[in-house]
Amino acid sequence: MLTEAERSEITAALAKWSESVPDKPLLGFLGSERFLTPREIVAEVERNTPDGQAVLEMLEHGLRREGMEAVVSRLGRRHDRWAFR
Repeated sequence: MLTEAERSEITAALAKWSESVPDKPLLGFLGSERFLTPREIVAEVERNTPDGQAVLEMLEHGLRREGMEAVVSRLGRRHDRWAFR
């Protein structure tokens, strides 16, 4: 589980990332017809909805394997294809 400081840092990195990519549908969840845009992803994370929690869980996996710096760095890169890398 993310600490409050980790959650805050990842949320801020996601918000910055969402401003640097087109706001087009990007992320869908199995069993759902809904696709989230980057800005909707940030809103879901900020509101702590089930979809937002799922996004944080995916990012937490990377954080535990590679560290906060690597995850935040990836989100801060210029994205030519506007996707997580």
